[in-house]
Amino acid sequence: MRQRLVVSAVALVLTALLAFALPLAWAVRGLLEGRALDALQGAVEPIGLQLDRSRTCAELQLGLVQLANLRITLSAITTDGRVLATTAAGGIPVVGDEFELARSAPPGRFVDGDRVAVALPLSTGVCGNALLHATTGADALQRQTRGAWLVIAGIAATVALIAAAGAWVLGRRLAQPFERLATSAGQLGDGDFSARAPRSGLAEADRIADALDDTAERLGRSVARSNAFAADASHQLRTPLTALRLHLEALLATAPGPSVEAALDEADRLETTVDDLVALTRLDAAPRVLDLDEFVRERLPGWADAAARQQRAVAFEALPVPAVRARAGAVAQALQVLLDNALQHGTGTVTVRLAPALPDEPDGAVRLCVLDEGPADPPPSPAAPDGDGSRGAQVRHDRHGRGLPLARALIGAEGGEVSLVVDPDGSIACLVLPGNRPRT
Repeated sequence: MRQRLVVSAVALVLTALLAFALPLAWAVRGLLEGRALDALQGAVEPIGLQLDRSRTCAELQLGLVQLANLRITLSAITTDGRVLATTAAGGIPVVGDEFELARSAPPGRFVDGDRVAVALPLSTGVCGNALLHATTGADALQRQTRGAWLVIAGIAATVALIAAAGAWVLGRRLAQPFERLATSAGQLGDGDFSARAPRSGLAEADRIADALDDTAERLGRSVARSNAFAADASHQLRTPLTALRLHLEALLATAPGPSVEAALDEADRLETTVDDLVALTRLDAAPRVLDLDEFVRERLPGWADAAARQQRAVAFEALPVPAVRARAGAVAQALQVLLDNALQHGTGTVTVRLAPALPDEPDGAVRLCVLDEGPADPPPSPAAPDGDGSRGAQVRHDRHGRGLPLARALIGAEGGEVSLVVDPDGSIACLVLPGNRPRT
């Protein structure tokens, strides 16, 4: 914000300076050229008066040649362009636009490149209709013009620097309160509901600070109630789970069998699910950077055991992907939903695939997909009373519906999404997770 304010202010000032300085520079140049022409004309007019006193053309030519020691070049030229006399060394001077101007509307004055020229009519007729042509170098004029332009540029640069300094001070004054508010909002977003926004004396920023403080207070109370409820619910769930585990372990000791072992595994998974869901109710559990390759490999043995009990297998395919930023509990619960659905409703090997996002998905996102090899045959179910088979149709319709709303809610809270493609040759359910983009 501060940088944008400075850039905007300096851009406006520079635009105004250019709109003023360019016409000023052009006007100064015209003024200096006018002064140079006036000075040359003022020096030539007395010479023209002196030459007008000549009684013969030869006397006029001699009088002009005697002025060769002057710093200006003089020439007497007839109106048809014939040179009568000149003080130019090395030949006849080149006459230009000022000569044509003098022939039509005297006097003729012109600045052309490196010379300043003036042409005045001579009133004496001893040599016919003639003009007195005078030129001098434009070096002094160019130095004066460059000096004036440098002064204008220096003033413009000084004004621009002053404007930049003023904009920086103003930008700091305006941006600091909002930067502090952004820090307070970040603390609130990370679950620190005790954070209070600072006041700056800027009315707009202080109103935002009041709103943030009210929000933090309300959220703090709400989270406290939610945590109390979660703790109580966790206690109420753990007590029967513990009793169930004890009964199953006792049963395993007296009558071991695969069903009892499977029930114990399910009890363990249910206990883990309770822990994850209770953790997810805590808003102070901030997202962290997850290496999904390592995350999946840690859980792969447990999934393989669950699949083996159904004479199935779990495979893992991983492509190089960036880390993501999400809560591990949310990703674990959502991924477990997809695996459970694949094991319950699919056939063949269940493949967990880690790959970069598709082109139409957000940059830096990662796809964590679960694939199966086709739908399993639905278990027999009684037909509806009218015999239309609608109950079996409902079973097929709900093939991948178990837990998907929960998975979508969990991943949506992390800034991602869940996609599902069901095909006779196999279904693909994917968690699309955002890349690691920490708050700036």
